[in-house]
Amino acid sequence: MKFKKIMGTFFALSLLSGISTAHAQGSNGRGDCMDKYSISYYKVIPGKYDEWLALYKKWHLPIIEYSIKHGGMDDMKFFGVGAHAVSPSWDFSAMFISSKNTMKLTRPQIIEKLFGDKMDEYVAGEKARWSLTTSHWDQAMKQMDPNQEPFSVFEPIQCDK
Repeated sequence: MKFKKIMGTFFALSLLSGISTAHAQGSNGRGDCMDKYSISYYKVIPGKYDEWLALYKKWHLPIIEYSIKHGGMDDMKFFGVGAHAVSPSWDFSAMFISSKNTMKLTRPQIIEKLFGDKMDEYVAGEKARWSLTTSHWDQAMKQMDPNQEPFSVFEPIQCDK
């Protein structure tokens, strides 16, 4: 019986690692010539949406705005769920667009620059925001041009830039 459980666990882990390998096949440089997109997703405790949004706006948005102003990214769009759904996997989403990163400061340096004189408040605010966040994930996106040949995730292309 114990052997069957061990083999079952081994089989499940083998399947999961195979899935990861399959996803990695598309990572061939395709899209490296285009703008970079990243999407952050947030799931928040029901009924705490406005509190979460106020904390995001006060403590996280200034970091994003500083990054946009100083070349870390080109733009950011923020989204909320647009309609009722049976089970949405996220409540809020932020899309970040960047053609190139020319930031001279690291994220910790930006935080120190913006909130150095009120670091305790910043830390408390971020702790409060994350305590209202039930799950969070980031997704890097690769843009693909269907008019660029070959239109394939397997065959790499060279950037003209």
